[in-house]
Amino acid sequence: LFNGFYINFSAGIYIKEKSTIVPIIMVSGAITTVLGNYLLIPVFGMMGSAATVTIAYGLIAFLFYIVTQRIYKIPYDYKTLGLIFLSLTTVAILYYGFMNMFQEWLLFYKLFLVLIFVAQLFLFKVFSPGEIEFIRKTLLRRK
Repeated sequence: LFNGFYINFSAGIYIKEKSTIVPIIMVSGAITTVLGNYLLIPVFGMMGSAATVTIAYGLIAFLFYIVTQRIYKIPYDYKTLGLIFLSLTTVAILYYGFMNMFQEWLLFYKLFLVLIFVAQLFLFKVFSPGEIEFIRKTLLRRK
């Protein structure tokens, strides 16, 4: 999610040809990754590294957002972004909270969580009516 955010947020920098700031942002993410791994891997193992990468991508996305909004203001739908993030967080908590209970059925559990995620997106009305119609037509299209 954060990787997608940072790619999206970086567009304004490239549109305005202010890409000299990009290496600074990326190095900050790299430093965060190295320091986080150094601190968290000894304590949490592989999950420490995963947390570190998540934090680094979040930092990169945040920095791209701040810089881009200063040089090329893009109005984002913060409510929709927040609802997507809430849905993703809910599914992540369910996955990590209960995955040990469903080890024998892990594939089905993951598919169930994907359905929960998609259902939340529809419940929160993340998709516009036009997008829903496009999804419906695409899924029902015969080849």
